[in-house]
Amino acid sequence: MSSDDSNDTDRGQQQPHMAKRRKKSYQHKFCVSWLKVPEFKSWLTESKKGSTFYHCKVCQEDHTGGISAVIQNSCTVNLDNLTKEAAIRVSMFITEHNISLRTSDHLVQLIKVLCPESETIKALTCNRTKATSIVTNLIGKYNYEDVLRRMAIQKFSLLIDESTDKGSTKHLAVVVRIVDNLSLKVRVLCLYNLSLMQRHKIFLMFQ
Repeated sequence: MSSDDSNDTDRGQQQPHMAKRRKKSYQHKFCVSWLKVPEFKSWLTESKKGSTFYHCKVCQEDHTGGISAVIQNSCTVNLDNLTKEAAIRVSMFITEHNISLRTSDHLVQLIKVLCPESETIKALTCNRTKATSIVTNLIGKYNYEDVLRRMAIQKFSLLIDESTDKGSTKHLAVVVRIVDNLSLKVRVLCLYNLSLMQRHKIFLMFQ
């Protein structure tokens, strides 16, 4: 047998071994120490799928990867949180200054023109439907629960007044005067649609 044939035989024996080495891949496992990192502990948790996964509380999904993947996901989570906060602040601004919710689309577009370099502003969306939902289901609910919590520990008085809007719908406004930090404050508790409730239930509502 010639030397060339022997070299070819050796190469043929080495190729399968080299191919097997290339197929090996390292799978990153979840580290409990990641939960102690301030940037991770608010959204990161262990996954039920196994030790090679981690679970995101924000998107409610399981992901694979090491610390680099967790850091990248953390940036996405932080951006989502900042975008949500921006939408809430825009809705609060509209409500505080008694501006029509129809202007939310134009207000967001104006902010994007003024701050084009901000990644948070680029991802911000707050149309009229979303702003209305935030005001009704988030800001309004929090304010209502906050007033009830203060009424439970402070002295207060109730003021009611009936009014009719442009659509000839009668409403009952309930306002609370409450002492908070040695100062008298007036808070709107709720607004009831009288056309949707029976008169004799108004008294029972305040018991």
